[in-house]
Amino acid sequence: MDNIYQHLSELPRAQPPEGLLAKIEARIGQAKVVALADWRQFAAAAVLITALNVAALVQYSQYESATFPGVAAVDNPIVSDYELYY
Repeated sequence: MDNIYQHLSELPRAQPPEGLLAKIEARIGQAKVVALADWRQFAAAAVLITALNVAALVQYSQYESATFPGVAAVDNPIVSDYELYY
């Protein structure tokens, strides 16, 4: 292990091309900054979609219970006696 470390420490250090730091700094200055208002719009849209989904689920569950009353409302004695739908 020591032999490997010694060999690696003798290798020449990598040198970046001339002007690379200046290019990086220039591109950082040109980077687009995402405004906080964009994130607020995204969050508002997510809340709206979630609220619509919850409202749809509540309305669907109320509609299903009103439309399909279950075994208790069925007058057929076979279905009522054996409770096939439980």
